[in-house]
Amino acid sequence: LFSVTIGIFNVISAIFVENTIAVAAALATDEKRHRLQDPKRWNSTITSLVRYMVEISARHKVPGRLSDCVDEIYHVDVHCGVIDEMIKYPEVQALLDDLDIDREDHIHLSELLDPDNGG
Repeated sequence: LFSVTIGIFNVISAIFVENTIAVAAALATDEKRHRLQDPKRWNSTITSLVRYMVEISARHKVPGRLSDCVDEIYHVDVHCGVIDEMIKYPEVQALLDDLDIDREDHIHLSELLDPDNGG
């Protein structure tokens, strides 16, 4: 009888732990979705990444605010080497992490963003 009671208790405990883990995973997924859909966070992170691209690129300079130079930035060709150089900076890596881009994918960004190497 004692063994049966312990067995039932273990089954109940396992069900409780499984449900707790499932709820925690759902909450983490929901939090990630809300974080990735935050337009202010997205805009500030992308703005910082564009600023790094422009600063690292030897051919392009944007004095002042990026919003004042949107037309110039739109026509900028960023070559793969600039992206490869940019991802070496810890600040850029942190920005990419903030966008939930896996660290393993950082080294492939130039290929993903410029597959034909045309800039």
